[in-house]
Amino acid sequence: MSWREINRDSIHDLFEAYQHKYGVKSDYQNFQKQIYSHLEIKSAFIKIVQSLKIKPSSVILDIGINNGYEIELLSKILPDQPIVEAQIIGFDLANDALEQAEKSLISLKNLKLVKGNISDFKDTDILTGKGTESFDDSIDIVLALTSLQSSSLQQDFDSFLENLSKKLHRKAQILVGVPNLHVDADNNLSPGLFNAKTRQVDTDFANIFSKKMSYLFSKHEFRCIKEGGLISFHLFSR
Repeated sequence: MSWREINRDSIHDLFEAYQHKYGVKSDYQNFQKQIYSHLEIKSAFIKIVQSLKIKPSSVILDIGINNGYEIELLSKILPDQPIVEAQIIGFDLANDALEQAEKSLISLKNLKLVKGNISDFKDTDILTGKGTESFDDSIDIVLALTSLQSSSLQQDFDSFLENLSKKLHRKAQILVGVPNLHVDADNNLSPGLFNAKTRQVDTDFANIFSKKMSYLFSKHEFRCIKEGGLISFHLFSR
């Protein structure tokens, strides 16, 4: 399983590639629960989300919401926080994964599921068929769990983070998960990202990406706490 090297010659190809890579029948979904059940990953995730400050009025932007599993997991870990009342805007490119999220997150009162490229911060909510947009100074919490290192964002990552920073409230929090693992031939989780292009395990990419991301957020006065290794969870706040 790899988180890298998605071709995007056109918008159609981008949607098709993500459908194949992250849709209902993908390896990603097959191994998703195994990943979050791993003792180290589970412990790191539980520890870092304790610092999230969710209010009934919070606007939460989930970049790469996929089937909604991580939101479900968050709700179970933080049962005393008002996630059900918060407004959650989930962006994804895999249509059948969004349809899964609609079913699994039915208890959420203020849910928008947007099929579109997060770089635009707007597209169509599949639940209503209406256009939706993330406006400047409107986001309280960003969830980006194993999504920011996507090749569709990496092409102009600096500009993306600059645009994202404009959408955030002054005291916004950003939770990012940077994967540094792959599923080996025996279906075990092993360190390093599998690069589909070179067919080799890359043990440096995650660390390099994390340092770059932390530096870019620090320019906007964000501080960072970190947990984990196979997935490095970063919580930025200011």
